[in-house]
Amino acid sequence: MVKLQAAGAVFLLFFQAAVFGAGGAIDGVKADIIVASDGTGDFKTVQQAVDSIPVDNAGPKIIYIKSGTYTEKIHLTQPFVHLVGQDREKTVLTFDDFARKKGADGKVMGTFASSSVTVRAAEFEADNITFQNPSAPRKVVGQTVALSVDSDRAVFRNCRFVANQDTLYASSGRQYYYKCLVRGDVDFIFGNATAVFDECEIQSSGKGYLTAQSRTSEEQTTGYVLTDCKLTAADGVPDGSVYLGRPWRPYARVVYLHCEIGLQINPAGWLKWRATDKDMKAYYAEYHCTGPGAVGGKRVDWSKQLSPADADQFSKEKFLTGNDGWSPWKENPAATQP
Repeated sequence: MVKLQAAGAVFLLFFQAAVFGAGGAIDGVKADIIVASDGTGDFKTVQQAVDSIPVDNAGPKIIYIKSGTYTEKIHLTQPFVHLVGQDREKTVLTFDDFARKKGADGKVMGTFASSSVTVRAAEFEADNITFQNPSAPRKVVGQTVALSVDSDRAVFRNCRFVANQDTLYASSGRQYYYKCLVRGDVDFIFGNATAVFDECEIQSSGKGYLTAQSRTSEEQTTGYVLTDCKLTAADGVPDGSVYLGRPWRPYARVVYLHCEIGLQINPAGWLKWRATDKDMKAYYAEYHCTGPGAVGGKRVDWSKQLSPADADQFSKEKFLTGNDGWSPWKENPAATQP
């Protein structure tokens, strides 16, 4: 059992028993591997710890990361890896690549290569970690991805994702985010995963768009559902300067359920990718949202205000479960007052 502190509450998180490697138990976590930048663990860097796990790994491997700022570019392809940070605010995985940066070949690296952490493996989990890309300003550096996730049955609890444009690339697979903070300005949650953000804070650091979902056909079951989330803004972000989303691809799908929406959200709610776009095919919807920015009657006419029956199909139980009965929310820690 390990205590995870966030937002004035203490979470008690229970882990299944793991096969012990060199790691052992620390702070109540049964870790296979311990990372500590000061040399008190099995490895000093997260990438070294990841590289120690076989490519064909077939069972849960828990990597416990002690508090510290780990400035390294991390790439993970092994399945069943679970990163657990000691403290969400103090366990930081960061790197400062950016889209307009030139690589060794003299060419700009582009959006996807800018990612500080890249996950391309099933059953990935992370708890209590900040994923960061500090590159700025946006007009100079372009896109700055903090985390790129191609992973089915991926779970993030009590994590922070901090950058500017394109913070979180929720690219593919089923993904579940619980009590996380996502911060950025332009298109800062983007991709074509089937993702649910549950009780998260989506914080705008400047003018822009929260989402740029990229579903490419009506038949695809992908999309983003934000349920019981708070849409907030940093100091200085003007009222009405942020949109709920714009479609990166024509059939983009984003749904907000029971969210608290601040004044930073423009009354129109949604924006076309190009002003000249016609015959909008995106599925953009809201249901029972509250707050000063929840002005359903002023939204663009190609968005939806859902009925209870329509909203029900976007519950996490129906949207994420799939044929395998996946239900990661059943493992969410119980919250108690400190």
